Amino acid sequence: MISAFISAFFFLSIFLTQQDIGVEHVYLDRINTSSIADQVIHFDLKEDFTNIQDLVITQDFYFISPGEEKSKGFSTSVSKLDKSGKYLGEIYRSETGSLISDLAYNPSTKSLIISHNQKIVLLNVVTNKIIKEVEIDKRITRTKIFKSKLYVAGFNYTDDSEIYYLDIYDPLSLKLIETKKEMKYVLADKAFRHSSLSSKGDELFVSMGAVNEIYSSADGFKKPIITFKNIYKNKPSLGNILFSSNQGLVGKFATTGFKYLNNYYIYYYDLNAKKQYLSKTGENSGLYDDINNIGHIRNPRFTNANEYMFSTKKDKLNEKGITVILLKIKS
Repeated sequence: MISAFISAFFFLSIFLTQQDIGVEHVYLDRINTSSIADQVIHFDLKEDFTNIQDLVITQDFYFISPGEEKSKGFSTSVSKLDKSGKYLGEIYRSETGSLISDLAYNPSTKSLIISHNQKIVLLNVVTNKIIKEVEIDKRITRTKIFKSKLYVAGFNYTDDSEIYYLDIYDPLSLKLIETKKEMKYVLADKAFRHSSLSSKGDELFVSMGAVNEIYSSADGFKKPIITFKNIYKNKPSLGNILFSSNQGLVGKFATTGFKYLNNYYIYYYDLNAKKQYLSKTGENSGLYDDINNIGHIRNPRFTNANEYMFSTKKDKLNEKGITVILLKIKS
């Protein structure tokens, strides 16, 4: 009787948290970082990186996968920084030049999970030695450690279908445990969308497939808890769904980047105050660091830490050095 009541209450709570967020196309000239973040720290790197693709936060270090000009802005390596932002050196580079898809971190084993297109590499960050690597038959876009399991999101093609997936792996053996979610579509062309993984409290969230929706681990990723409405002003996506990125929950915000009418936008929705922050991204619009007076910065991306996102700033692509910005999002 008691367990039945708890179960009913649990599913009722999940139902009550499901909501549609209607995007109002009222654009701010800029979104100040003070509107979404309690703290913004930054550090300058002198290395010749074009961008920072991924950033992992640990107790003592940061790990980054930097984009380089010789790999056309994509990353094939991992570098280590101390907590002051000092560059400590490169700890991994793909011997074949294979591009890195994402980074995840397992604190219990002090190991970094480095994902390539169809390969997972387990790296000990104390010895900088590869522990294990496995090839898989699916393409990887995002990874995250959650409750001692490795979640892997990505996509695959058959002759007539495009399939987005969320798989669970053992983080030590790198063996597949189960496929947690699949979204299948008729294959139109071989363009794909990067999935997003984020977390908050005791829940993991995934956004994947050809919909602007966020799913939660609380109900096994069955029903969307957040649906972004009116992103395209109730018109067809026309392929723009491929550009919906960094879509998830962080702090007290639901957030997404998206493309509409050939422009790119950044969007934050305060779930407590029911207030949106929307701006076109560009040289003179988008996210603006008013806390440190750095100016406009690139659209933030998720980190492995629930409450943090990161961004970068590079005024000229051909100049050496890059600024890394870490944002502690308001909760």
